[in-house]
Amino acid sequence: MFKRICRCTKPDSLLKALLYPWDRATSEAIVYGRQHEADAVAAYVKLLQARDSSVAVQETGLRVHCQYPFLAASPDIIVVVDGKEGLLEVKCPFSKKGMTCEDACSDRNFCCRLTEKGAELKRDHAYFYQVQGQMAVTGYNWCDFVIWTEGNAPGDPPHLHVERIEFCEKF
Repeated sequence: MFKRICRCTKPDSLLKALLYPWDRATSEAIVYGRQHEADAVAAYVKLLQARDSSVAVQETGLRVHCQYPFLAASPDIIVVVDGKEGLLEVKCPFSKKGMTCEDACSDRNFCCRLTEKGAELKRDHAYFYQVQGQMAVTGYNWCDFVIWTEGNAPGDPPHLHVERIEFCEKF
């Protein structure tokens, strides 16, 4: 929603979307994402622990901006990595089951693109706006953006991509 608000040219349609949201909670993709969010968080924690990092995660609900109470966000997780607090935003794309994030980047509509460093969240994608908005509301300076997909076959390990997104005050 942060991207729609930032790029709004028709306030009437935005207001309608805010007041009368379409209920997507039962779509197959949303159900899949919710079913696997805990798997993604567990894989993220396991990955960081394998790198000898101390990790703690805490679920959170709606967070309201202390100075601008008309702004709010619902981050997936508050995370503490080696004593530093940040956010964790998890995506489990139903349409990319069995693909690595890098392979999924071949789809031009995917949220990430390939760079020399690997997959990177597109800076003009709604998820980038979401993450920046969450950090602005909560006051955290970074968010680990995680993409989790199932392995290619039953029993195969899942694919996990983690990108640390820094807060951009100018954004």
